[in-house]
Amino acid sequence: MIPNRDPLDINNSHWSKHLWQPLRFVIVGIFNTGFSYAVYFLLLRLGVSFWFANLIALIFGICVGFVSQGSLVFMNVGVRRFGRFLIAWLTIYLVQTGVIGLLIGRGYSASLSGIVVLPGTVIVSYVVQKYFVFGAPERNTSDKSAGPKI
Repeated sequence: MIPNRDPLDINNSHWSKHLWQPLRFVIVGIFNTGFSYAVYFLLLRLGVSFWFANLIALIFGICVGFVSQGSLVFMNVGVRRFGRFLIAWLTIYLVQTGVIGLLIGRGYSASLSGIVVLPGTVIVSYVVQKYFVFGAPERNTSDKSAGPKI
């Protein structure tokens, strides 16, 4: 504990990070989802096929999500992390789609299945981004002397 510092002070960066980061994640996620849907809807209104509109909305959503989550939630938007972000979202998408498929196979509607998996998707997404995408240290590939420490 740091001397002369109130551990319950919400302005303390430790408390601020742990209390407000999940809330910022949800708020930014709602914005990102709205933005992606707006792109999708606009493209549909322009006569673009639904599958292509969905692909473009997904690409925009990934790019906007990387920048907004990295800068507004995790305060770490190094461009080198974009690959991790893509891997994370591809994995989350595949697992989410698989679970939706299982629920549909058990008789649930596609729309209800999507709602059922949403809370789990949000939680997994937060944890993966916090520890794998934005929280994991970047390797310094320019340091030629880096090697195993003996």
